[in-house]
Amino acid sequence: MSRRTGMAENENRCDSRIRRDLVLEDSLVSKESQKEYKQRWRSIRILYATMFFDSLSFSIVLSSIWPYMKKINPDPNLSPVYAGWANVGFQLAGILMDFVMGVWTNRRGSTEPLLGALFLFALGNLLYGYAQACGTYGIAMVIFSRAVIGLSTGTNVVTRVVAAEATTLKERTKVMAHMSIAQGLGFSFGPAIQLASVPLGDDGIYIESLRLHLDLYTAPAFVSVVVAILNVTAVLVWYKEFHVDIYHDSQDDHKIDSYRQLLQKHGAPKIKIDKKAILATLFLYFVVQNAFALHETIFTPLAMDQFAWTRSQATLWVGIIFFIAGCIAVFTFAITDVLEKKINDRKLLLFGFILTFIGFTVYLPWGNNYPKLKQSVFKNTIGELNTNNTVLNTTAGHQKALVDFVGCPEEYTWCHDTPQMHLSQLVLGMLCLSVGYPLVMVLTTSIYSKIIGPKPQGLLQSWLAAVGGVARTAGPALVTYMYVLAGPRWTFLTVDGFLIAALLVIAVCYKRLVPYHLMVLKKNKNIISTDIEKNQMLSRLQSCSSAETYLEDANEILTVV
Repeated sequence: MSRRTGMAENENRCDSRIRRDLVLEDSLVSKESQKEYKQRWRSIRILYATMFFDSLSFSIVLSSIWPYMKKINPDPNLSPVYAGWANVGFQLAGILMDFVMGVWTNRRGSTEPLLGALFLFALGNLLYGYAQACGTYGIAMVIFSRAVIGLSTGTNVVTRVVAAEATTLKERTKVMAHMSIAQGLGFSFGPAIQLASVPLGDDGIYIESLRLHLDLYTAPAFVSVVVAILNVTAVLVWYKEFHVDIYHDSQDDHKIDSYRQLLQKHGAPKIKIDKKAILATLFLYFVVQNAFALHETIFTPLAMDQFAWTRSQATLWVGIIFFIAGCIAVFTFAITDVLEKKINDRKLLLFGFILTFIGFTVYLPWGNNYPKLKQSVFKNTIGELNTNNTVLNTTAGHQKALVDFVGCPEEYTWCHDTPQMHLSQLVLGMLCLSVGYPLVMVLTTSIYSKIIGPKPQGLLQSWLAAVGGVARTAGPALVTYMYVLAGPRWTFLTVDGFLIAALLVIAVCYKRLVPYHLMVLKKNKNIISTDIEKNQMLSRLQSCSSAETYLEDANEILTVV
């Protein structure tokens, strides 16, 4: 008796889930008024701004975090591993918060999670700015503050969920691309603001009453606090949540024969998401996030070791390189939506991974020159730089003082036998990555959301964010040690290995990386019995798909035997 009761309860739960999906879809199908359309897009644009501010405040300290640590603790033997741990703390906190944000958004909507994340964002940047005031605990405070800021990255989950649930399939790639553009603009303007703070100098201004150091390292953090306050204001005043039928196009109703009805008729809510496609996409996202995190973690220490740059020089030149790369990335983000309408997004994804692979391959060191070994750098009060191994005497009334140690540390054995990288390698490699990375990011997240389809996306999007967090945590931590022990050659070869694995996954799972409605159609292709029905179905697919490039897949599925 109890067994029968248990089976009945299981069936009831299954039926309730199916009814919930159907009710959800029915609630979304009502026609959208012009006012609602404008409000929906205003809310989406607020999310663009949130993505912009989030990436702005992340990249704003990208080129200076390691020099900032060296200022707090001027020990010449300070290891760049600490910079890696700052990034690890950032990513671990983000992983934990991603799941919280996913569940929170599913149950309570997106407004509360956005406000909570923005509060943590402001708090973390405030702690980062005050790290110098912590004395011997300054390095620990930098790592802790980055962890607090990492908790705020749950906004990425919220924005992706809203982008998936508040857009139709035809709008999906466009919105994902625009969010990536906003993110790319943030990554571009972050280093630009960092450059704008360079005139404050290494010493900067000290406000004793507030125990506040305002210099080229801390000014961007305090700017981020102001940015967070502006973002909170925008969310409270203008943001509103929306849900739409993903197969519905409010601006083209007379051409749309709702595909939703076909899905309901043939039991689409009972058809599960393609788990292999989900796992494949998660792996691709892991690889690209791992590569990007490695790049952002070791680029500044690498440049300082390879070219004997001082802290100020590294902050300046790395900031310029990241700014230019960010501008190229923004242009790439902008044209991705246009390209996706002409070329199948899986082919673009493949091209993006190939470019990323070429970028890291270009970084491999070669030649007969070797990096300069670590030496002391001195400057006088008017900023003249000199190098020597002893303190210099005064010249023309200006006292010269020890300010930095530059060059490749002698304790790194690879500094003696690994060729020095050329500056042109950094430029060419960064150019390839500035085009390849945006393509891969936009298309991976877009394909992932399409594979999920009309199902609730909160938890699954948190998995995507968590996988990215794991990649950005484990990658930099392990690669930083690899960089110290084996140098840039083996570091970049390791990344190339992951990228080759990603290319193989795309090749194997190519036909699985399609939207949910095509997967459903494939499992129900026996319902199409005539050429007339086939042509009608292709017309529907052309209307409700985000691009005509999927019609090739539909034709293959709908081939009448």
